[in-house]
Amino acid sequence: MIRRAAVSTVPNARYGRFITRKYRFDKERVMKIVINDDLCIACGECVDLCPKKILYIDESADKCRCRDEKKCDGLRGCEKVCPVEAIKIYDS
Repeated sequence: MIRRAAVSTVPNARYGRFITRKYRFDKERVMKIVINDDLCIACGECVDLCPKKILYIDESADKCRCRDEKKCDGLRGCEKVCPVEAIKIYDS
């Protein structure tokens, strides 16, 4: 298991500034992304903010979806910019 401390700066479209967060990650770490379809309004804020580009808007359902949870960096920026708090990220 490899542990490193890192500092990441992510642009925050909602507030017009950057979010800086220290975090630790493991090579085997996988995040669990839960998107509440009842709350999601498909605004696209999370899609624009995601540095890994794993979130997208499903046009047929008009909801946000995740392509690959394994690629999530765990910074939780999408969780913070969601205006209706439809996205929750958990450590697996």
